Amino acid sequence: MAQKTDIRLRRSDTAGKIPTSANLSDGELAINTSSGALYFKKSDDTIITVHDNTILHIDSDTTLGSETGSNPKVGIGTSSPSTNLEVKGGSGVNTTLRVSTDGTATPDPAIQLYRNSGAYGEVRYNPGGSISGESGLVYTDYRDDTSSKHIWKTRNAEKMRLDSVGNLGIGTTLPTEKLDINSDGIRIRTAQTPASASATGNQGQICWDANYVYVCVATNTWKRAALSTW
Repeated sequence: MAQKTDIRLRRSDTAGKIPTSANLSDGELAINTSSGALYFKKSDDTIITVHDNTILHIDSDTTLGSETGSNPKVGIGTSSPSTNLEVKGGSGVNTTLRVSTDGTATPDPAIQLYRNSGAYGEVRYNPGGSISGESGLVYTDYRDDTSSKHIWKTRNAEKMRLDSVGNLGIGTTLPTEKLDINSDGIRIRTAQTPASASATGNQGQICWDANYVYVCVATNTWKRAALSTW
């Protein structure tokens, strides 16, 4: 392979101007000082965008003339990121952030929300069953104390939480049982009538029909209470 030691750089200050294969020689770079873009020509005559301020924008500091690197921000699809990483799609286009692997069963793709080695959370997709033999989405809080919990909010108000001992509270922040609902009613929408008192069932199962409420008190053992109007 022939070796070339010189690096050639072409420059344009016209906003939005992109070089064509006729403008550059193989391996030559072009920079647009107005758009903040950098281009490279491959040996097959294609132009590669190495950096485009409208596609990938990197801030070292928000104060012009004081680029200390103390407030780094990266924008993808935006030249004015408002957070450390902002991904912005075009008008009418869904914005998707993807974390992917090589397609094998392991390792799993995951996102960690990290404070320190004793306090961080993780969202992991486990397609191959590498965690306890189960497949699916796995949400983990690695903080090993009683403050560890999962909280679900809508309209910036808490609606449900799973605490560190596995109690699920709906409408309460202090669940005391495996399911604790702070409401004046629950609803089982579909009626079910066990075929007999020895029909298949699991202890604790509850169902109803127009005449009875049924409770499975032991495996395949049902009891019922009659319903009446008042």
